[in-house]
Formats: sequence, C-alpha cells, structure tokens
Amino acid sequence: MSTDLSIAPHSLSIVVPFYNEEENIAPLVKRVHEALVGYEYPWELVLVDDGSSDDTVLRAVQSARNTARTCGLSN
Repeated sequence: MSTDLSIAPHSLSIVVPFYNEEENIAPLVKRVHEALVGYEYPWELVLVDDGSSDDTVLRAVQSARNTARTCGLSN
C-alpha cells in the first residue's frame, strides 16, 4: 500500500455566474486570487454575466485588469 499523497498535475476552473452583482465582483476576484496565489497548478476564474442590467460587466472587466496588473500579468 502506497502512502504517497501527492496530487497529480491538473488545472482548476472556477465558474461564477453573476446577475446584478456589480458590488461583489471586485471582492470576489481579490479573495479568489488571495486564496490561490500559492497554488502550484494552472487555474482560471470565469465570470459569467447572466444578463445584468447594472454595471456588472464593467466591474468584472475592471477587476480582471486590476488583478492582472497587480500580479504582473499584463503590460
């Protein structure tokens, strides 16, 4: 019986649907990034707008750009 508890290489996708949640996107993006900053495998956060009538999409784009800039992932 093997006692090897290592995890095989994999990737993680987190999919979050939003509907009129403009105030919640930035905190969510920040917290997910903070939780996974030391995660050694590839991961992605997919934000899905379900037809919001507020600024959900705009805030999602801003949050993604700000996080990428802060992490050095963009120019």
